[in-house]
Amino acid sequence: MKPPRIAAWCLGLAFAFLVAFAPQARAAATASDNPCNTTSAMNASGLNTGSGFAAWTGTSGTDYYYGGSGIPGDACTAHDWGMYDGGGTTSAQRPFTAAAGVTSLQVGQKIVVDLQNGGVNSGGFEGLSLYNASNNAVFELYWPNPGSVWTINAGSSSPSSAIPYASSGIRVNFTLTSLTTYSLTVQVAVGGTSYGPYTGTLLSPIGGQAITQLRFFTHAIGGGNNLQVGQLGVSCPDSVTVGVA
Repeated sequence: MKPPRIAAWCLGLAFAFLVAFAPQARAAATASDNPCNTTSAMNASGLNTGSGFAAWTGTSGTDYYYGGSGIPGDACTAHDWGMYDGGGTTSAQRPFTAAAGVTSLQVGQKIVVDLQNGGVNSGGFEGLSLYNASNNAVFELYWPNPGSVWTINAGSSSPSSAIPYASSGIRVNFTLTSLTTYSLTVQVAVGGTSYGPYTGTLLSPIGGQAITQLRFFTHAIGGGNNLQVGQLGVSCPDSVTVGVA
């Protein structure tokens, strides 16, 4: 067996015997970013602030802005990343980077994202997708109009969503509980009432169920409306995931 190599980002979670004897730990790298780390919109060429994420990608057009009012309770309350659309779809992706050669989210890892609704016209929707490497959704959370709650788009989800409109912001906490299942808890507003946990199975798209990137989107939300994006994070598993190197 090769000498033990535990990724530094998970060292604090490893027991002493794992540090001494376990093979290499593999998972998406711990990551964090927020709008206060830059002065640019998410479609700025090569924008890659914070740590642990790759640069923003998948952007097109000009329907993005760097806002002067952040999401209350966010790590950056002075600014936000925003997007809107002119009747079509606006989208932006933030890929993970690898720890020990594996880019995808692993069992026990958590994604934390702050969002805020800024209005959605009838027939429109906006929200968050968790994408695989083929740019297909493995999980989605979005606000539709008409609608009275945020929609969870997954293979299955229980109980039914009761997450209300978030004009003051939401914090999304998504945990991968197995290779095919998840647990979701949402705070409305950030630091406020918790909804969930919602549990179920992931979607089964072309390209598989491995989650490798975040995707934010709006579609036909109407003039003067927007989606605000705040802090982003990927955390270590609650226990170290190891594999033979």
